[in-house]
Amino acid sequence: AAPSTRKLASELDVDLNTVDGSGPDGRILRADVENAHDAAIDDSIQRELLNSVRAVMAERMAHSVHTLAHSTMNFEMHADSFLQALVDLKARAVEGNPKISATMLLVKCLAGPLSRNPRFNATIHQNNRELLLHQDVNLGVAMATERGLMVPVMRQINDLPITELAQHMGDLVTRTRAGQLQPAEMSGGTFTLSNTGGMEEATILSTRPVINAPQTATLWVSKIQNRPIVVDDQLTVGMVLNASLSFDHRFIDGADAIAFINDLADMIENPEKALADE
Repeated sequence: AAPSTRKLASELDVDLNTVDGSGPDGRILRADVENAHDAAIDDSIQRELLNSVRAVMAERMAHSVHTLAHSTMNFEMHADSFLQALVDLKARAVEGNPKISATMLLVKCLAGPLSRNPRFNATIHQNNRELLLHQDVNLGVAMATERGLMVPVMRQINDLPITELAQHMGDLVTRTRAGQLQPAEMSGGTFTLSNTGGMEEATILSTRPVINAPQTATLWVSKIQNRPIVVDDQLTVGMVLNASLSFDHRFIDGADAIAFINDLADMIENPEKALADE
């Protein structure tokens, strides 16, 4: 080892007799000493390599953060009518049909706004610097699994009644958790929804969701909870759904985002409009 490397070993209390050199002819390098030192103090640390799922997601998220011009709007929506519609749907459910969940009703309420606000149902062709506006709403739904975050895609949700959405989602959830999804089933999404409601114990008010590039936007929603609200200039308590919308400011401006949020809030607060074709 060079004198400077021996000095470093002395400072870090590393015995050079225990270090394997990675340099030419077995020369011990500074990096070898530093690695030996780290290993000595890290005996209590469990090391975990990124599995293939987490590695792919890490790469995509890093690309998104460093490429897209992320902007986020946080907002809340009154959910009393939404929950009542869910109760009514469950009461009318036919035996043998899939269960209608809050996520399914949320997906149904998203379909219309995504169709009517095409910049949000879009993907970016980075090389050509152009926006590809899609007619079909292919919704990616983020799901937490033991192997990491996976985002299967529900296709053409703008054309499906809520019972078919529920059946489609139930199949995707089962196969996602079993690790049976094909790569094609996690590609081609035009927008992504992330819903942490089922996992929340603390009250999460907002997030900054990372856009699933090449998409232009993503939505996070919270658990529906009782919170103070103002109705007709009176302070009261009501069920509230918090949400955060991230969008690529290169292609979507603030006015576009507000229009989308207003449209979505109208569907959540008046779900009969989203269910008009049921």
